[in-house]
Amino acid sequence: MLFLNSGDYLVRSTLFKDLFELDIRADIISGNVLKYEIMGNTEPLRRMKKPSLHKLCVHSLPHQATLIKRELFKEIGFYNESFRIISDFDFFLKAIIIFKKSYQKVDIDFSYFNLKGISSNLDNSPLAKSESLICINNNFPDMADDLIEYRYFYISNIGQLIRMLREKEKLYSFIK
Repeated sequence: MLFLNSGDYLVRSTLFKDLFELDIRADIISGNVLKYEIMGNTEPLRRMKKPSLHKLCVHSLPHQATLIKRELFKEIGFYNESFRIISDFDFFLKAIIIFKKSYQKVDIDFSYFNLKGISSNLDNSPLAKSESLICINNNFPDMADDLIEYRYFYISNIGQLIRMLREKEKLYSFIK
């Protein structure tokens, strides 16, 4: 299963044929997604190779570039439609962390992600934040406070600065 929103579309018509030739057996397969606002002007989104609880609490997998085995919906349940923005985030947390389903990242461009959608609109940030808090509290009540604190730190200015410094290995080692 692959979920595309109304403004998203596949990179090429042979995508699935190309994927099936790779003989991938993971429950969840994630590829590359290219974000765009105006046609012809695209930028790749960087995504995790190996998801963890902390990584998923900060960034979900790109649903526009993530294939899910249909059987997982019978076992885990469908997307929680009471969430308007983060139902994919909720599903991926459950599937990968709670149910320990297999995951594989492939270096193939899957789709284009339209930045004009509901989740990209800054006016919807409070709703996304509220839904994320509910999701984390529902799925990880014993560690929700720590996960939420980590999430806020990671997206804060100082968290972004630390991430940038880590990419500059020599400077990060000097500061550390």
